[in-house]
Amino acid sequence: MVLAGAMLAGCQSGPVVAGKVVCADGRPGGGAVVTVIAYDQVRMSGRLEPRKMGQVRADQNGAFSARVSGAPEYVVLAARKPGWAIGWEGWNPDRPSRRVRIRLKPPAALTGRVVDEAGKPVPGAKVWPAGRGISGEDIEGFEALTDKDGRFAFHDMPPGAKVQLQVLAAGYAKTDSGRQEGDVVAPCQDIELKLSPQAELEAEVVEKLTGRPVSGVELVAHVWQKTYSRIAEPVPGRPGHYRWLNMPAGRGMVGMSVRLDRPAVWASASAQMQTQVGQATRVRLELARGVPVEFLVKDAATGQPIPKAGVGAYSRQTRTECSGLSGPDGVVRSVAVPGTYQVGWAWANRYVSGRQEGTLVVLDPSTQPASGPSRPPRVEILLTKAPRVHGVIRSPEGKGAPDVEVILVGDWGGTVSGDDGTFELWREYTEQPGAPRMMLLARDEERNLVATAGVEDLAKPVEMNLRPGEVRQVRVVDAAGEAVPQARVIASVGWYNPDPPMAQWESATDAAGLARLPVLPPDQPVSIRVARAGFACAQQLLPADRPILSAAGVSEFRLTAVGPPLPPARAERVDIPPIPGGWAIWGATGTDDRGHVWFGVTSHEIEVPSAHLFEYEPATGRLTDRGDVVGKLKQAGVLRTGEQQMKIHTRICQVGRWLYFASMDEKGEDERKGVLPTFGGHLWRISLQDYHWEHLHSVPEALIAVGAGGDCVYALGYWGHLLCQYSTRDGKVRSVKVGAPPGHVSRNIIVDRRGHAFVPRVTVTPEGMQAALVEFDTELKELRCTPLPYYGESSLIGTHGIVGLSPRPDGSIAFVTHNGFLSLIRPPEDAGPAEVKHLGFFHPDGPKYVASMFLDDSGRFLMAAAGRGYDRPYEWLAYDLATGTQRVGPLEVVKPAGLHLGRANLYGSICRDSAGACYVAGVINTEDLESKSLPILLKIMPPKLAP
Repeated sequence: MVLAGAMLAGCQSGPVVAGKVVCADGRPGGGAVVTVIAYDQVRMSGRLEPRKMGQVRADQNGAFSARVSGAPEYVVLAARKPGWAIGWEGWNPDRPSRRVRIRLKPPAALTGRVVDEAGKPVPGAKVWPAGRGISGEDIEGFEALTDKDGRFAFHDMPPGAKVQLQVLAAGYAKTDSGRQEGDVVAPCQDIELKLSPQAELEAEVVEKLTGRPVSGVELVAHVWQKTYSRIAEPVPGRPGHYRWLNMPAGRGMVGMSVRLDRPAVWASASAQMQTQVGQATRVRLELARGVPVEFLVKDAATGQPIPKAGVGAYSRQTRTECSGLSGPDGVVRSVAVPGTYQVGWAWANRYVSGRQEGTLVVLDPSTQPASGPSRPPRVEILLTKAPRVHGVIRSPEGKGAPDVEVILVGDWGGTVSGDDGTFELWREYTEQPGAPRMMLLARDEERNLVATAGVEDLAKPVEMNLRPGEVRQVRVVDAAGEAVPQARVIASVGWYNPDPPMAQWESATDAAGLARLPVLPPDQPVSIRVARAGFACAQQLLPADRPILSAAGVSEFRLTAVGPPLPPARAERVDIPPIPGGWAIWGATGTDDRGHVWFGVTSHEIEVPSAHLFEYEPATGRLTDRGDVVGKLKQAGVLRTGEQQMKIHTRICQVGRWLYFASMDEKGEDERKGVLPTFGGHLWRISLQDYHWEHLHSVPEALIAVGAGGDCVYALGYWGHLLCQYSTRDGKVRSVKVGAPPGHVSRNIIVDRRGHAFVPRVTVTPEGMQAALVEFDTELKELRCTPLPYYGESSLIGTHGIVGLSPRPDGSIAFVTHNGFLSLIRPPEDAGPAEVKHLGFFHPDGPKYVASMFLDDSGRFLMAAAGRGYDRPYEWLAYDLATGTQRVGPLEVVKPAGLHLGRANLYGSICRDSAGACYVAGVINTEDLESKSLPILLKIMPPKLAP
């Protein structure tokens, strides 16, 4: 029943959510029906549990209000009005004063069909969209059933909405479009969703001590590579038995789901499983009654307990975990089997969330003297308050402006101003070290008003004065000038991060290839990017301080078609001998003039970690360990007491009959405070004649990158991007500080054949991270500074700077930065500054992490291995430097068969052997309960490329 008024049926107490429905033409959404769904956290992890509260009707002014029962974590309000697309908005009960504004747009369609693996239609399948805080499964009428031809349609989607289409059909595995083909953006037609036959799983749960069946517990199954996670149903009439239907086939695990609405009795337990298509897999879980444990979560400044804080701890010894949410007294009460547990992550609303230090020792009660009740083992965790930003938004008339959206640019976090124009928000997920430097964006789409402001002093309120925003028309055409409909149009403030988590405008082109972007801030640079399947994405930068035009400005994009799919690149895994603490190969690869491949393996989690250097002969397959760093430091007589050197992170470069590289360690460093590691870095070379190591230089900084050209070898150290130059002519060492904030370091540097070095200089402003490529000559004189667009992410720590690079026969060097933005350095014949040309994104879809790069035999095509996201297959990319055409194909592992790279991170550039194979290296997580990390080296035979 739809209620007109302020209350939902049966709802006598609880928070009240109020808001307004507004149509895109500026008129109020009077008569719109608003569905209210409350979401409760009943489990420690996983999806929040929906409660359908009912519906209310907006009055003639579009206003509505509803009281929500209980204490939900989150509330979603979805509005429908005939002739308009469905609109939705979220509401946080922790900020009850916030009024919700739901904007209704003209409707767009999502249509397609569901088929099986043979391409036959699947009738009667349930399809629903999910994304951006909403699931159609929870909203009446927002799901579709396929017809006899397997077809489905949603005709009231908001244009530009990015969703995943989830499918459930009897006899088939539950799936979603987001895992297979990427997000779907409305409008979009002829979507094909392919279903695989289902697998079944049944778990028997017994008490370990007695073997008796255990009922009343909740189990969750995870299927790796599918990101499937689902709660089991009890089997009727069979105590202790639980089952899952509609599962995808694959490897995974079954474990306990931690309920928050009942006391914990059984300690965490899990079991591995592998489901098969058309079969019922059975697993057995043995549960033990847990020993009570406690985590006390307190405010680091005041010492006050923090309620509703989440904590998790894991024991490698027992391979079990314990977790929970704190009560009003700040105490998390859980249970665990005896063992030593390391605290992992801890989080709480309005606190900086992240990894925490702490150890919990749980003793076996049977080994303890019977002295009566004792206090459970407890560990104390201190959380720091999140940065609070507050202020007021004023209208052009100087009055407080209510209902204005306020966003942290390039970060998570947003709110809406109150009746008097005031606002406050918390930066809860910050990774930025140092003083808070951030930018706020305020926008009112109804009145086309916008304001921006920088924040550097959190104690002072921020005043934001609204002014008219810019309205921009975007026109998208193909190479022939024909309109391109259904293209996704994204605008973001700044040009440093092409995909910030917030502060975006999204739209989609209509049949005429047109899209509208309202309320752009004219005082700030704005990046516009256009993407459409089958075309390479394109981008434009609007400069800051643009004049406001009487008519909408126009940005035209001419898209070029993506080239035909590449044949598969075929990879073989090179078996690496184990070393003590072997962990990963962080792009530390190189070749010598004999075609031998060199790589450095990182060591960790042992008493004295020491990286090893290996030589691989492709023709024979022989691998030789050429020594470890700590051993060579001792041999050279320069080893300090307690010294460790866990990483060789740099490329391995040949100059004459020597190979140059650097080692480093991370012990004692603090990336947020800019504290250097205890033992810094060392520059080395090894002779290709007798394999003798020679120690060249030591610095307090960790040396993470090496490059060579002319008679100069360069190494990059952090923090601050220290550039060290070693002369192979006379052995002299010089250095210069290029500049970068603590927490950030580029993973590579570039050196041309003249010996000029190119290093990013990075600064932080309230608008975001800014980077420029600085060229130094052989005297370390700065020659040129070229801005680097789309350099990184909102996180300084998470941005890797220059990642992939490849020299060309003409002396130019191609390189990509963290987001996969491709540029070309063109040095002149003399000692003058080089030209830097920006080519666009390497991947046709836009921002991708491309941490490798190779040149084909012709010197015309760049090639790379690129990941598609966690648990998804890698791709092989090719970029035609002559035409700019991009091509994509699969990267297939042929040896060992079935090796899945979705949990691997692969790096490495330039390294090719005499047979043409490319080498990438990195780390791969094993698919078991402990998920160990191991080094991986792949030998890839690329497909032949032709213009």
